[in-house]
Amino acid sequence: MIDAILLGHLVVDPLVWEVPLYGLAAIAGIALVYFVRIHIAVKMAEKRNRSTVGWGLFSFFISPIWAWILLAILGKYVPPDD
Repeated sequence: MIDAILLGHLVVDPLVWEVPLYGLAAIAGIALVYFVRIHIAVKMAEKRNRSTVGWGLFSFFISPIWAWILLAILGKYVPPDD
């Protein structure tokens, strides 16, 4: 028989938590991958002398992949000569 946890007068089966914990782990993994992609976009912007905050926000709200594509197309920022 499955061991049960006794909480006061409530008996909780440990398998009840299995599905929510797998779901939480999946969400945490997806979030980690998303933030790594944002970090890559920010580093690309930094290397190209562009606004890291602006491109980081763009990556967060729009898409890190779109930020990568646009940064690759735009290239390095060269300030205009006065």
